[in-house]
Amino acid sequence: MKKINHLTRVVFILIAFVAFLSCETKEERKEIKKQDNTVKISGEIKGMGTTSFFMRYPDNTKEKKIRNDSIMVIDGKFSFTDSVDHFMALRLFPRVKRILKNSKGGGYYPISSNRLLIFIYPGADVKIKGEISDFVDAYPSGDPENELLAKLHKKVNPFLNEIGDLMAKSSFEEDKDKKELLIKDIDKLNEKVDNIKKEFIADHLSSKTALYYLEDMITRGQVDEDKSIELFGKIDPKLSDNIYYKNLKKRIAGITSTKAGQPVPVIKTTSTLDGKEFNLESYRGKYVMIDFWGTWCAPCVGEMPHVKEFLAKHKDQMEVLGVNYGDTKKRLQTFLNKNDYPWQQVIDVKGEGLNNFVAKFNVTSFPTKFIISPDGKILMKYVGDGNEPFEYLESLFSKS
Repeated sequence: MKKINHLTRVVFILIAFVAFLSCETKEERKEIKKQDNTVKISGEIKGMGTTSFFMRYPDNTKEKKIRNDSIMVIDGKFSFTDSVDHFMALRLFPRVKRILKNSKGGGYYPISSNRLLIFIYPGADVKIKGEISDFVDAYPSGDPENELLAKLHKKVNPFLNEIGDLMAKSSFEEDKDKKELLIKDIDKLNEKVDNIKKEFIADHLSSKTALYYLEDMITRGQVDEDKSIELFGKIDPKLSDNIYYKNLKKRIAGITSTKAGQPVPVIKTTSTLDGKEFNLESYRGKYVMIDFWGTWCAPCVGEMPHVKEFLAKHKDQMEVLGVNYGDTKKRLQTFLNKNDYPWQQVIDVKGEGLNNFVAKFNVTSFPTKFIISPDGKILMKYVGDGNEPFEYLESLFSKS
């Protein structure tokens, strides 16, 4: 019995020792993983002085999926360390008032050359160098993707800065003819920038930088649908795990699935104000106007009284579904209650999920409206405000 007890004690001690080692190993692994996820951003930007960068991180724990943070800059120098778990683009906005392109009516034009774009990922060590003149003439290095990004931005940023200057100037110009000439110059420069980006994408289809910019250009409506499909088809499939590839794939699917005559994409969701499930199929038998909008969008808000009046007039023949983008639930509910807009709303959710309706329908501008037939087919798509969708519906009602 003594031998058995002694042996049992030895076994218990060994088990406890192994368990102790296992716990230690887990902690070590956590620390190693934490170190692997570390990202470092440092550099020097001449002319920036002592101020800070404002930045926004993707953060799924927040209602708007964004976390705000900042990087302190002392005499143009800065260093920042954080942790991330995947490859992402990070925008840094310098708090330097002199570079803002101010408009006559107040506020300023959000020109891309007034901020710094970099790529971060687990283990990244991004170095930034340059200066601030009348725009952010500074660029990242430290890895092939950030160096590609710098290569592109060195080409386009001077043109973007010129666009910003012309936009600011046109807002103060009172002579109609001079104003029109300024707008034409802006359009020419925008076309030049778009062509540089498209050429860059076509030449670097095995890079994440090209993925990012193709998605960005599609989202902004800067590349036509056929060209978007063509470029996406040439992207290196090795990049299929990248977040921008996944976003692009959804956008491309949205292009093909929202053409006239196609069945309307599924909208079955609990992303509603009250959390109750809404299914677009419940509107079968009536025409539907799907309206992509946000309270921040002046043209969207401006036409909503007309939407309300039109729906009341034709309530037996149609329904309206609002797809809200960019508002919190509280802000949205307050706005709807104040104005007594009673039609159903669903809320777009950024990311890879099924509630990313903006990507699913490839919406690139607000407002955007889709007219759906009683049997669930897409009839028309309208980008921007105006009477066209209402006139089109009136013509359909007169035939029924």
